Amino acid sequence: MSVETVVEALARDEPFYQRSGGGITVSGGEPTMQPDFTLALLERCKEKGYNTSLDTCGYSTWRVLKSLLRHVDLVLYDLKHMNPVRHRDLTGVSNQLILNNLKRLDRTDRTYVVRVPLVPTCNDSEEHLEAMTTFFQTLTNAEYVEFLPYHRFGFSKYETLGKDYPLKGLRPPSQDFLKHLRETMELHGINVRLESLT
Repeated sequence: MSVETVVEALARDEPFYQRSGGGITVSGGEPTMQPDFTLALLERCKEKGYNTSLDTCGYSTWRVLKSLLRHVDLVLYDLKHMNPVRHRDLTGVSNQLILNNLKRLDRTDRTYVVRVPLVPTCNDSEEHLEAMTTFFQTLTNAEYVEFLPYHRFGFSKYETLGKDYPLKGLRPPSQDFLKHLRETMELHGINVRLESLT
């Protein structure tokens, strides 16, 4: 699709953006993998007066991220793991670039939220949560940290497609665990949102 084709489709919902105060979130996949298209789309959205958000994992050069930030009102920044070896095991890449970009983002005037998909056995250990807490305390401008607890909504879709669900043994985090997580983070001065507790 061309940028203009996308903008034409977005314009159909313009009355909704105006009434709700919402706007456009460029997501993916990873939008920084198509930096020229993403930049042109964000520029056109801002020209039309839309609020814009960028949903990214931060695995990009700072040059690309910086160019996109000029046209973004809010950044949704995904962070999966603090340990570089475990991050590589889970995602295929180190987290060093991601963490460096998040620190640089924190030094800008751009509004951002850190989002952590919370997956049992992957990133929910006390040791990992302590490492996250320590790191989050170094960030001074995050609006908040949002934990997105693992759920099983995709299970039935896999069954319908006749595919094996790779995480079938996992159970969502308990409410007690989520409460403990929130209390621990807040005790350390971190503003937390939890999808299932708000």
